[in-house]
Amino acid sequence: MIGVNLGSIDKCGHRFGPAPAAETLRAVEEVSAGLQKVAEALEATRPGNWCMIITADHGMTLVDKGITVGDMIDAATERTGGEVIASLDGGCAYFWSDDATLAALADELRAHPGVDEVIDADDVARRAELRIRHPRIPPLVAIVKESYMFIESEMFMDYTKGSHGACFASDVMVPFIVAGPSAPTAEATAAARSVTDIYGMVESVIGRR
Repeated sequence: MIGVNLGSIDKCGHRFGPAPAAETLRAVEEVSAGLQKVAEALEATRPGNWCMIITADHGMTLVDKGITVGDMIDAATERTGGEVIASLDGGCAYFWSDDATLAALADELRAHPGVDEVIDADDVARRAELRIRHPRIPPLVAIVKESYMFIESEMFMDYTKGSHGACFASDVMVPFIVAGPSAPTAEATAAARSVTDIYGMVESVIGRR
């Protein structure tokens, strides 16, 4: 089994925006042509005995507005004297701090027009729905509205037109292509509902299931 990460589509999507951005479409076409060559090489060297699974770990959404998190963190810490650790992932932002500072920061986030949702530690139902119940998940999570992204500085928007990390269909829908003479049946492929199902499919292809 060989796993390959092809990063050009992701890089172009972030820089130029998702398809139909010309640069991103060109990257898709180039990757497609490369995969065709790989398929031809596999058939030449392992005739009738290969399978290729193509997917992605996220989608991409067009963005044109940034939310500078540092300003809100400064406002919250000035009120409480606390400190905040933050991690930004485009459409999501994660925060760790003491209870008072997190409450102040949650107020700042909820007041911003680009923030769609703020999920604190007490929102057990929403955390269960989003599958973010693990103890390592931070106590405060924020999610953007469409066309926004969390940023450290406004300069990010000068060279970023695509982002992900929220719950939009464009963020979470990914390609799932299974091809080759050793591919599982169409029924087995259609039964896959998540990229996590790929592990079992790979086991089946290589004969361990």
